[in-house]
Amino acid sequence: MDITVDRVSLAYERSGLVLDGIELTARRGELFALIGPNGSGKSTLLRVISGVIHPREGMVLLGDTPVATLSSRQIARRLAVVEQDR
Repeated sequence: MDITVDRVSLAYERSGLVLDGIELTARRGELFALIGPNGSGKSTLLRVISGVIHPREGMVLLGDTPVATLSSRQIARRLAVVEQDR
């Protein structure tokens, strides 16, 4: 199943704009990495992709289905995120 991030933007009240118009497609079986300095939005993007937080603009699709329309159980059946231990 493909994961599509379509023009996703997100802002936190205290820190302002964190994600601005992010677009990416990860195709089934493809390996990709998010790299960047601390505070650049990598973990935030993963949280948006996994439906933990909702973007201010844009959408995330798992296959052809918007993540925003799925329950946490439905997302968990299709996607897993393992973050680095801090």
